[in-house]
Amino acid sequence: MCYTIGMMNPQFLTILTCLATLLDKQHRLVIEYLKEENKILREHIHEKCDAKRIILTDKQKRRLAKRAKSLERKLLGKTTDLFRPATLLEWYRDLIGKKYDGTANRKGGRPKITQEKIGCVLKIAEENPTGGQAESVII
Repeated sequence: MCYTIGMMNPQFLTILTCLATLLDKQHRLVIEYLKEENKILREHIHEKCDAKRIILTDKQKRRLAKRAKSLERKLLGKTTDLFRPATLLEWYRDLIGKKYDGTANRKGGRPKITQEKIGCVLKIAEENPTGGQAESVII
């Protein structure tokens, strides 16, 4: 039996459209990740042809981690061959997280005590062992 689109149930068409959109989005994210991974590999081929391990710069790790974060962990495991999903997500936490750690907004804190001030306080303490208190007289 052959159906035309006009003869199908509208709810079925809605579900089918949602499913197709979801699959398209996931495939697009996978393709973006693979493109970024390929760019990095091409950079390494030109730099070091005989390297056993791929050592990435922080900038390269950040680029790859940003793309990997948008993929589900299971899908990421099926997609990548070079790095473990846990490694990519760790890079995301470490490198992307540095952006929001607040170090740029921190002040210097309490000022340091100079040696001159420390020497002055020690001198006063030696000259006046009671600390300015009158001695107690017990009757």
